[in-house]
Amino acid sequence: MTDEIDSFIGVAQPWMCDAFGHMNRRFYAAMFDDATLVVLRFLDVDDRQDSLGWADVRTETDFRAEVSAGTILKIRSSVTKIGKSSLAIRHVMVNSSNGETAAVESCVSVRFDLQQRRSSELGKAVIARAESVFAA
Repeated sequence: MTDEIDSFIGVAQPWMCDAFGHMNRRFYAAMFDDATLVVLRFLDVDDRQDSLGWADVRTETDFRAEVSAGTILKIRSSVTKIGKSSLAIRHVMVNSSNGETAAVESCVSVRFDLQQRRSSELGKAVIARAESVFAA
């Protein structure tokens, strides 16, 4: 699966940068987290009223280029694997001014029953939507 969606656009604010003038990794994580929520809403997943949520069980980030204050960042995301209760998502963060890839994150998120404290199946509708949108 390779089809991508635009899942985030934002700017690296000066207060997001460390003592060396580069965006701190905690803010990469926040931007990737926002992108994941956009992917879920794009798939029409809104579990807030059903006592369901999502738990990231694995994330891996490759930092590829420096990001300084004022850089406009865009993230494109794709679902790379659909499980019974999980989605594997790949996010690519790009510097909008020069097209350079700043970072790539791969994550696995599991749908989670907040009452029973265990995984919950995605359901046919979510799986069908993910397959229709992200199928190669």
